[in-house]
Amino acid sequence: MPSKARSLVKLTRIHWFPVGSNFMFWPFVWGSLAASYHVALPMNEVIMNTLFYALLGMLVHSAGCVINDMLDHNFDHKVEHLKGRPIASGAVTMTEASILLFMLIGAIFYMFSTTGPMA
Repeated sequence: MPSKARSLVKLTRIHWFPVGSNFMFWPFVWGSLAASYHVALPMNEVIMNTLFYALLGMLVHSAGCVINDMLDHNFDHKVEHLKGRPIASGAVTMTEASILLFMLIGAIFYMFSTTGPMA
């Protein structure tokens, strides 16, 4: 994997999965399971919904990590254990981080748009 791509993955903190993504995943799944029980959804659809919300939770968490690093870049390069973060170290520019953030937000909005009116 090229170093720029590796830096972008590090920026999203996908390599930490499922840490952090769980905070987004469990509320989604809890609501989905409650609704599935209420409408007697078949098990294969429950499993597909769970996988869908796992991916959605990962994307939301990744977008939050990108926003955090963009807002804290002036602080991060002053703190020893945060100096290695992609924006603080200069491996990723603010423009690249902004493009990545807009791509993540676009994917999130698209996924939410496919959930339908019952969501």
